[in-house]
Amino acid sequence: MAMLEQNSYYDNESMEEDERPEEITKEDETFKELERNKNKFNFFSYIVSDIPINPSHEEWRNKSSDGGSKGRAAKAKNKNINKPPTEPSRPTDTSGNASSMDRYKWGQILDPTTALVRDVRVEEDDGSRVNFVAPGVVDACNLDRHPMKTMTFVGVSGVPFTATEWVELRWLGRGVAQGKDVFYIAPQTTPIDLLVGKDFLKGNPGVFMTEKPTEPAFLNVQKRMTDEEKRKIKPNEAAANAKSAKLKEAKQRKEQEKAAASSTKGGSSSKKRNQ
Repeated sequence: MAMLEQNSYYDNESMEEDERPEEITKEDETFKELERNKNKFNFFSYIVSDIPINPSHEEWRNKSSDGGSKGRAAKAKNKNINKPPTEPSRPTDTSGNASSMDRYKWGQILDPTTALVRDVRVEEDDGSRVNFVAPGVVDACNLDRHPMKTMTFVGVSGVPFTATEWVELRWLGRGVAQGKDVFYIAPQTTPIDLLVGKDFLKGNPGVFMTEKPTEPAFLNVQKRMTDEEKRKIKPNEAAANAKSAKLKEAKQRKEQEKAAASSTKGGSSSKKRNQ
């Protein structure tokens, strides 16, 4: 069962491979996996609901918020960033360093039916191995949904929710950067458009934009054929296949005649030498 992994900001109760004892039972592995999953569930619940994972986390958020709220407000005003009210709060490090939670970037998603692109807000999360996309983005970009084995997560107050579908989407980043990757469809209540995990970030470092695009983007791609276009193509396709078959047959006949002539010529030369 695939799940989000614990963000490096939180305490990680799992042990490194080289720290494990030489002898370990199957039961030990099972219990350790349960603890790791508990951390994963807590972290994803925080992303979705903005509820601290424990009292220490809540206290840290309050302290950071008191010292950095004015700076965040000024930064948002200068960059003209309009953030939705459902967005999780992201504490700012009062020492001046960027917070580990401050990872929102901007990218674009291609609508394969129109060849147009849609601006999306991206969460870069190195605590997750997999990528997620909001169902609203899937519908807006007319992406094909594919069923998959159910992935179960635990949300607020221990209430489980599941992901049962995935999509393959084409994303665009800064400059000419673009690619195709698999994204699992997140719950309807997710506050982000895209969430990319550490495997994506490792393969595409610094690919997304720090601010929302102001210029329209254009991408030359082949649009999906409509049923009417497919019907028009069928007669031409049949004629082309018939012509191709005739050419192939003529080529084979010519090669056979050439081989026969070469064999006859070789036989005549042999007879002359024998005489």
